[in-house]
Amino acid sequence: MSGRGAFAEFAERLAENGFTVTPTRGKVPIIRRWQNPKPTDYDWLRRVLRANRYHGCNLGIVCGRVVGIDIDADDPAKLTLLETLAAEHLGATPFKRTGRPDRSLLLYRPAEGEIIPSVRMSDCIDVLANGKQFVAYGVHPDTGRPYEWASGKHNPLTANLSTLPPLTGASLQAFAEAVCTALGRSPVGLPMVSPKTARASLKSRLRTRQGDMLGNQNNSRIIRDAGGRVMDGREALMRNLTAAEFARDRNVSPAILATRVWARFIAEADLSRHKGSRSKQRWQFRDALTKARSTCRRNPDLKPPRRSRRGHPASHLHAWRKPGFWTQAQRELHLAEVGGRINTPTVLAVARVMMGAVDLVTGFCTMSIAEIASRASCSTKSVKSARAALRDSGFWIAGPSGVFVPIRGVLNRAQATDRKGRKRRGGTTKVPPLYHLIVVSDPVSVPSQSDSASTSAARRA
Repeated sequence: MSGRGAFAEFAERLAENGFTVTPTRGKVPIIRRWQNPKPTDYDWLRRVLRANRYHGCNLGIVCGRVVGIDIDADDPAKLTLLETLAAEHLGATPFKRTGRPDRSLLLYRPAEGEIIPSVRMSDCIDVLANGKQFVAYGVHPDTGRPYEWASGKHNPLTANLSTLPPLTGASLQAFAEAVCTALGRSPVGLPMVSPKTARASLKSRLRTRQGDMLGNQNNSRIIRDAGGRVMDGREALMRNLTAAEFARDRNVSPAILATRVWARFIAEADLSRHKGSRSKQRWQFRDALTKARSTCRRNPDLKPPRRSRRGHPASHLHAWRKPGFWTQAQRELHLAEVGGRINTPTVLAVARVMMGAVDLVTGFCTMSIAEIASRASCSTKSVKSARAALRDSGFWIAGPSGVFVPIRGVLNRAQATDRKGRKRRGGTTKVPPLYHLIVVSDPVSVPSQSDSASTSAARRA
């Protein structure tokens, strides 16, 4: 073995053979969340090997997809007895590793559909499964000598994981009873876990971990001001945004991930306040880049978060609305928010003209593109570009005939018919985060509340 260490020398070959590897100092893993038994990420492994990050480290194998029977007998006769019992009840395995005299580790893999728990079978036998690891190659911290495998053909460096002999829970229970009988102790009952229970437990742990990383952007640590911008908890906001963007695309590079996170961060956070305790320190793009690099390096197993009803970037402007919401004060609030996020003069001018044309009762903007261009003193092409920018920022909603202000109180006829049909069929109605309204060509044709009431009265008559 060269002076680079066992991890740098053998990790890539073990990963190709299907084993999950982790660097250790002595017997202790040195990376966070090393317990995940899924196959080693080749991109991460190549990056750390190229950077020589874990120089001189031992090479550990994460258990779960492999099971180790660790025997610490400290007596040759006792070691021979326990190995004979293991071969009789668990099956003979040529995969045997030794580190200290009169001690050995036998390697198996769980049989298909079996969930093997990690348990201390007696004072001299440990079952290493989920949540455990063992050192496969390197130098023993007590003896100062390298770990050795009994066979040059049957070891993780030369054999694939699928060649390991299978292990079942029933055979493990029989082995435990035989060991207790041979050692003159009372039988022990191993915690047998059904596959359904194990999958449910794993799913629960993943859900908890995902909730911790993605978080809730409206939790108590993230405090927003009256305009909806985050004034406290900006560190938690950036962490949540980074995890959410990474969950949507796990193959993204740190630079692209940081760009996406920074675009969302500056749209939601108040950057006028200083960062931390230093009055001259401000949030910068490099903060997002650092967070993105850390997330990509850890490569957490996250699923894209579900879009909530308040998950829109400007949801505080158009959450639950009803006819008559758009007062003059609400118009000014909307324009102030547009000015806080968009600084293009043409877009601001178009937004002001369109907001001025919004009917205060219905929320419809029925002004044509040519009229908007005339009032904003710009071309129709500029109006279309400005409306696209407003739509992408969440300040207007795209429809078949134009864009219009977000409002929840008015449904078009097709949506109302669809909702009634769903109710008749007995299905569940999922309310979309934003209603897509139809822009009418004639403002007079938009029915008011009084017209709707008179029409209903006439029908009843």
